Amino acid sequence: RLNENYFCSQPEINDKMRAILIDWIIDVHNKFGLKEETLYITIYIIDCYLSLKKIERCNFQLLGVTSLFIACKQNEIILRRLKEYAYITDNAYNESEIANMENIIFKVLDFNILFPSPLSFYEIICYNIGIINDNEKYNLGQFLLQSFFIDSNSLKYSYSTMACAASYIVMKFFKII
Repeated sequence: RLNENYFCSQPEINDKMRAILIDWIIDVHNKFGLKEETLYITIYIIDCYLSLKKIERCNFQLLGVTSLFIACKQNEIILRRLKEYAYITDNAYNESEIANMENIIFKVLDFNILFPSPLSFYEIICYNIGIINDNEKYNLGQFLLQSFFIDSNSLKYSYSTMACAASYIVMKFFKII
């Protein structure tokens, strides 16, 4: 589990800044047309890093874009060039800064970036309740999971709990239960 109180040890960033970063990551994720799982890996890497190491405000977006770069390497079939990641930050960071941050992230996390994501749990639940192929119901749950991640208060909940909560809301909304 992540340390949900990591903001106490982060003097230069706060939960509102995290929400802005995650919202930006979601926009980039959609613009790049990435797999849904890639988004969750990205957010996990960001939160794990922040749980373990302080970061300066000027490098916060660098952490986000580099986490996305790492998640894409793990999960995507077609990879974008490093210069596209630099470009998406409005060239606030260059390719070598992103590559250097990648090395730092891997060292801090001890190369441990695999985890069962809330999306994995959500898909299992949706399969079992029979809504995995119902786009309207399934997509509402995905939207809820993304919304949970924007709010740093959700860090105190396990990913399986988030998936159960999203599933429960979908079932209540569509009167499945």
